[in-house]
Amino acid sequence: MNVNVKDYESPNRLTTIQVLYPDNNSATEKQEIGVVASVHAGEPIRTVTVSVNDEIVKQLDLGRQGNRSRDIIPLEVPTPLNMGNNRITIAAITAEGESIYKTIDVKRIKPVETVSAKAIGKRWAVVIGISAYLNAENGIPPLQYAHRDAIALMDL
Repeated sequence: MNVNVKDYESPNRLTTIQVLYPDNNSATEKQEIGVVASVHAGEPIRTVTVSVNDEIVKQLDLGRQGNRSRDIIPLEVPTPLNMGNNRITIAAITAEGESIYKTIDVKRIKPVETVSAKAIGKRWAVVIGISAYLNAENGIPPLQYAHRDAIALMDL
């Protein structure tokens, strides 16, 4: 089968592809994203594919005659991402064998690493809770909760 490729930007296109998510040239830490798109068929579409880096993730076969013209074909496709740059292509092949496609780029980045308290190791602190001072008659009133707060911190 010969496939004629028509770039999605062609002004003569009858069929268009709209990508709602993700945005072109976006970045994410996720291993998988949901590609949300739609094919607005101005002619019968036989097959719709979603691929990442030239590997097909999802293929919809709509039969030899294709769908009806003027249909909107919605797509919600879980799409795995490799670390680094990923080229996501959505292609629609018409009943005549013509291919209309849209390509976006998504970059998978390393997640920001956080360090947990357990990974750091033991921490030490000196906590002093004084509720009653010597010579309180000189203007330092007793504190009601200072010693209990120190004990609570010790129990952490």
